[in-house]
Amino acid sequence: MSNQSTAKVTVIRDGFVKTCQDLVRIAAGYNYMISNRQWREVIENLQIDFATMSGREKEKLAESNFPHAKQTRIDFADNLEHGIRLYSQRPEILFELVFAYLVQEWQVFLDEINKGEFIKKENYHEKFERVKENLDVKDFPPDLAWRTRLYVVVRNNLQHSRRKLRRRDLNDLGVKEFELLYKIDGTKKKYKEGDTVAITAATVFQANHDFIEAAKKLVR
Repeated sequence: MSNQSTAKVTVIRDGFVKTCQDLVRIAAGYNYMISNRQWREVIENLQIDFATMSGREKEKLAESNFPHAKQTRIDFADNLEHGIRLYSQRPEILFELVFAYLVQEWQVFLDEINKGEFIKKENYHEKFERVKENLDVKDFPPDLAWRTRLYVVVRNNLQHSRRKLRRRDLNDLGVKEFELLYKIDGTKKKYKEGDTVAITAATVFQANHDFIEAAKKLVR
């Protein structure tokens, strides 16, 4: 790889790392807030603010500031009022969103450092192997490669199956069950077909760490 090409992929890597850091700060702040019992107060204030808005103001907020179902397909609302209700009932939904964005940014990163030279029908594993080959990376840790692959499959499951684990998800990984970090103290949770996947703050922190490490292993 030429010096110019090396410099370019380094810039891409650094941009990816910064994005990961920004996303995990959101998750960390959010986790701190809900762990200190401030969540209900925040939701109540949102509901009060929403109740006093005009119809036009509500439409603007829904259009510009809230993720749409078509964009994420992860049980999010394209209506702000509905969205507030979802966040009230299930605060962990934000961790799912941050996790989904981390995986999305990772896939964009791989595409960019590989100059978009993927074959359409290639699966994630094949794409990742192609990136390693093109960058002449021969010593990538297998366990780290496995976890990045796992995160991609879980993200796809969140998008297409509303968190319920399907046989095809496990087939993609070649396993009958897998573990994800569940608590910050290191507790893991096992998942098999039919289980509902839970994305917690700990899951997000681990995925963030792994993606940054993986990026640094690919682009040094």
